Amino acid sequence: EGAPALMVACGRSHTLAVTRAGALYACGLGEYGQLGLNDKERRTVFERVGLPVLSDARIVTASARAYHSAAVTEDGALWTWGDGASGKLGHGESGNPFAHHSDGDDRFVPTRVAAASLHGTRIGRCRPLPTDHAVALALHHPRTEPFSVLRRVFDPD
Repeated sequence: EGAPALMVACGRSHTLAVTRAGALYACGLGEYGQLGLNDKERRTVFERVGLPVLSDARIVTASARAYHSAAVTEDGALWTWGDGASGKLGHGESGNPFAHHSDGDDRFVPTRVAAASLHGTRIGRCRPLPTDHAVALALHHPRTEPFSVLRRVFDPD
């Protein structure tokens, strides 16, 4: 039994599942917070992500990488969590490439990416690319010119 899955995203050692109802679940290794369950523990069964911060949000898509994860809500908000080294979560972290896997920039719960860093646009889809990149596609916002919010985030994992 359980909720019907709308989509599944697989990282190196963790899995995210979005249900038709818009809930997000995770299982697997959580050593860098990539499960979004506020700790570094391993989970062998799916647990609900983002409570209480995402309890009223409807997740429409999610993406999992080696040590970090992302989700987009129905209202177009982008949420990221996990290993934040090199600024890959988009929260204005130090971006120090030599601080890989330091806890200083890691997020252990889903954290909304500030709208200012996305230039006021909404996110439409969040998909992984081969090996070392991730991309988020933005939907056009009529007051945002020029429309140039295609973000490519380097991931040294």
